[in-house]
Amino acid sequence: MKTNEQQYTWDDIKNSWNLSSEVEDINILMNELSEELKYWSSPFEQDAIKKDIILIKGAISKYEKDMINKEIRMIEQSITNLEKGVAKSVSNFMIKVVKKIISIIKVKND
Repeated sequence: MKTNEQQYTWDDIKNSWNLSSEVEDINILMNELSEELKYWSSPFEQDAIKKDIILIKGAISKYEKDMINKEIRMIEQSITNLEKGVAKSVSNFMIKVVKKIISIIKVKND
């Protein structure tokens, strides 16, 4: 499992990569490198690379699913906390209203 620090570092790297003004140039160079690698590699090596890519894509997919599930849990917790806060606020408001009504009734009866 990744620690919070590792996760933060990984997120920082991904954000820096995606926000980089050179990301398109880098992607083009990576595509050219990939084509050159295909040209110079044997069919056996190409198959091994394809298997590695499938493995990496599977890991990314699991990572993304884990992150989505984590975010869903955080949202659910936030909603639960919000519901508790709203219920407490409404309850406190109703208590104040009832106390105010009681004090008005007492003043009228005196």
